[in-house]
Amino acid sequence: MSSYAWSSSRAFSLIELMVIIAIVSTLAYISVGSYRDYAVRSTIAALIPLSSKVKIEVEDAHNQGVVFGASGSETYVASSDPDLPEGLDYISRVAYGCVDIGIDLAAVSLDNSNTLIMTWCPKTVGSSIEWSCGYAASSTIEYVPFLPANCRIPSTSIRDTSF
Repeated sequence: MSSYAWSSSRAFSLIELMVIIAIVSTLAYISVGSYRDYAVRSTIAALIPLSSKVKIEVEDAHNQGVVFGASGSETYVASSDPDLPEGLDYISRVAYGCVDIGIDLAAVSLDNSNTLIMTWCPKTVGSSIEWSCGYAASSTIEYVPFLPANCRIPSTSIRDTSF
């Protein structure tokens, strides 16, 4: 057996190398897209605790007898405020004590001409208050999957109009 025959049987052919490069390229393409989605979702999920101050104020007002109706919204954090956390556009209280978290789509590398608003609405359960998460009707539907799983229902279906 010549050394030439032995060395060629242990080498990769050009076609085998091209197939391996194609497979690695495809896996890299998929993983980069998945990582981007993960990064957007984690940035949006990090905004949820920012609404806790507003939720506490809504609960305190409700416990003191305030009944929130369809009007009387108040902005707590505006897009013009300095030092906004990454991905946050605004936080405001809207109808029925609900809290809207406007997401700055440009900051999370999405199309800024669209809208994504995460909404938290209170509901009286016995003597306590529970918060449900949803999205505003003005949100762009294609971006709703970036919200946490429990927030992918329309906010109109989670509002307690008697709150």
